[in-house]
Amino acid sequence: MKKVDKSLEEVWEMKNQLYDDFVKSGYNNYSLFIENTAKDTRKRYNIK
Repeated sequence: MKKVDKSLEEVWEMKNQLYDDFVKSGYNNYSLFIENTAKDTRKRYNIK
């Protein structure tokens, strides 16, 4: 169970970090921000 909790915690942290990046980026449209940073985000979090 601890492993699951840790994973959820990590996902939550990633989500918060992504939202912080969105706020700092100055985009006013979250979808546009995600679209334009998807490649960088995948690289940062090692998502294939």
